[in-house]
Amino acid sequence: MLLATDPAREGEAIAWHVSELLGKHPYKRVEFHAVTKAEVQKAVASPREVDMRLVNAQQARRVLDRVVGWVVSPTLRRVGKEAKSAGRVQSVALRLVAEREREIGKFNCVDYFILQARLEKPGTPPPFTAKLVTWKGAPLSQRLTDAAVAEKTVEWCKKQQWKVLSCDRRDGTRNAPPPFTTATVQQAASVRLKLNPDATMKLLQELFEDGRITYHRTDSTALAPEAVEAARKTIAKDFPPEYLPKAPIVHATKAVNAQEAHEAIRPTHPESGPDALGAGDAGKLYRLIWQRFIACQMAPGKDQLTVIDVACASDAWKTAKGELVPMGVFQSNGRPRPRRTIIKERRRPRRTTRPPRNCRSFRPATRSRSAT
Repeated sequence: MLLATDPAREGEAIAWHVSELLGKHPYKRVEFHAVTKAEVQKAVASPREVDMRLVNAQQARRVLDRVVGWVVSPTLRRVGKEAKSAGRVQSVALRLVAEREREIGKFNCVDYFILQARLEKPGTPPPFTAKLVTWKGAPLSQRLTDAAVAEKTVEWCKKQQWKVLSCDRRDGTRNAPPPFTTATVQQAASVRLKLNPDATMKLLQELFEDGRITYHRTDSTALAPEAVEAARKTIAKDFPPEYLPKAPIVHATKAVNAQEAHEAIRPTHPESGPDALGAGDAGKLYRLIWQRFIACQMAPGKDQLTVIDVACASDAWKTAKGELVPMGVFQSNGRPRPRRTIIKERRRPRRTTRPPRNCRSFRPATRSRSAT
C-alpha cells in the first residue's frame, strides 16, 4: 500500500496516522513534488519507509503550538471576539506588531517640503520633472521645513534663468528575478492580482492538485535540471536570441534558515504557455507563475539611465571659498528605458552647458520625517 501524502512534515505525519488507522499492512511512502505522469511514475519506482524523524518533528511542533497557545490564546480572545487561538508563530507575530505599534506611537512627525519643477526646452518635447537637491552649494536634504520660505523660494525661482548643467547617460543591467517561493508568490499575487494570502493559497492548492504547478509550500528557489532545460527551450522558441543566456542561471536562496526541501514554485508544463488556464483568478495566478519562471532564466535586462542636473540662477551664489555656484540645482532621474540592443562599450557621461529651459510649473510637496 502506497502512501502519497504531501511532501512535508505534516504529510509524513498524515501518512503515519493513516497507516495506524488502517492496521497492519505492508506500507511504503512515495513522495512527488508535481502531480504529473512522469513525477508520479518516478516516485512509485522508488518508494521508501515512513520517516519517523519527520513524524516526530511534526508531533513536537504540534505540542509546542499547544503549550504556547494555552498561555496566549485566552489573552488574545480578550482582545477581540474573532480571535480564537494562537500558537508559536502567531504569538511571535503578535509581539512584533505590538512593538511596532509602540514605535509608531513614539514617532514625532515633522513636515518638510520638496520643491519640484516641470521643465521643458522650447520645441524639444517632452517636459520632465526635476527636484531641488542643492541650495546655495549645500545639499538640501530635509532642511526646508518652513512653508512660508518654501512659497517664497518657489516664486523667486520662477523668475530666474534655468540652464542644464549636465546630462549623464549610462547603461545599467537588471538581473533575472528568482522563481517564486511561497512567500514571494503571495506578495506578488497581492500586489499584481489584489488577492489576499488565503485566496492565493487556495488557488495554489487547486493548481497543484490539477498538476499545473509544483508543490507550493516551499522556501527554496532551486529548480530541477529538466525544468531549467524546459525554460530555456521556451525562451529559445518564443523570444529573440539575445534573451537566452549562454549558460543556465542558478538562483541561490538568500534565507539562512531555508529548509530547501522542495523546488521553487513553477509550472509543470511551461510549453503550454501562460494562457493555458484562461482569464479567471486561477488563470491569472498561473500566468504570473509562468512569467516569473521563464523570466528567471533570461539574460539580464539592458537599461539606459539618464540623470539631468539643471541650474536655477547659475553663478548667483558665492561660497566661502569664493566660488560662484548656482543658487539652486534641480535633478531629474529618468526612469530606466529598455534597450533592444546590447551595448558593446560604455559611454562617458556628457557634461554640457545647454540653452535655458522654460519652467512650466513649480510646486512644493509635503513629506514627513522623524523629529529625532
